[in-house]
Amino acid sequence: MNSWIYKFFLLFFCFSSLSNAKEDGVDRIIFQHAGEIGTYVAGFGFDINSIYEIALLYGHVPSSQSLSEVDTLAVKNNFNLYTKKKYKFHTGIAIYHALNSQYKTYLNDDYPDSYYQIGSIRGLIYLGGQYILSRKYSVFYEVGLNDLQIVDMYNNSTEELNNDSLSAAIGMNFMI
Repeated sequence: MNSWIYKFFLLFFCFSSLSNAKEDGVDRIIFQHAGEIGTYVAGFGFDINSIYEIALLYGHVPSSQSLSEVDTLAVKNNFNLYTKKKYKFHTGIAIYHALNSQYKTYLNDDYPDSYYQIGSIRGLIYLGGQYILSRKYSVFYEVGLNDLQIVDMYNNSTEELNNDSLSAAIGMNFMI
């Protein structure tokens, strides 16, 4: 069994202990599939107010889907744009950090000292929607672009946005 499965379940059990933490602000456990943060993502989130939500997430990409395993930590900031009954439309900004050493250029002697020091930190903007199934469950989707793709499109104004540029994710919220 791969180590990511152990990490995933350890994270789930740690966060399930937060079920009595609603008075501290945590109000949901989040599971997400795909997107920039990882193939398998888990974490927790809470509402700051009716417009702003924040989530802390751990993501994993197994080596079978990448050149090597990738683990990330992310902070997602959702801004609710529109709410109607059971549907919410939001935009957001996420900042994520790849924990693996291959993304830390300062650890690799092949790069000069001034070479892009923050290679392990990425940004992401996205649009998404959420459908509330019940008081305890909701499902969501998000489509976004990371910071490198945005800079590349700006620098190469002739380049078009294509499906390879977009990342897509689906997920589920479990309300505490």
